[in-house]
Amino acid sequence: MADEITVVTGLAFVKGSQNVEMPVNRETYDMSGTYGYLHSQSVGITAEALEIGEIAADDLSWLYVHNIDSTNFVTIHKTGETGGVYVGPGDHQVFRFNSTPYATADTAAVILKYCVVQMTAVV
Repeated sequence: MADEITVVTGLAFVKGSQNVEMPVNRETYDMSGTYGYLHSQSVGITAEALEIGEIAADDLSWLYVHNIDSTNFVTIHKTGETGGVYVGPGDHQVFRFNSTPYATADTAAVILKYCVVQMTAVV
């Protein structure tokens, strides 16, 4: 079977005379693994690996992250990195990665809900 993964993105804003809309984009991808992994994890202010179940750490995958904390942000990154993807309080992000994802909370521990899905490499 093909196109088992669907990723939907879009962005719009209206302010004053500006009215900008990036159309909703719906892309499908082939899933190379057997399993996806859905999990919740408490993440503290020291970098820690996110559990990814049966998915191999170096496989190209999609990661959806929802920071359910109402106050503190978290950064998703590779091991040893200081930058990464910012996920604000209550925010969510979806992106590709190909190594074990690490997370670091800013000021206090947060709870992340996330889903990892292994995908077939795109050329």
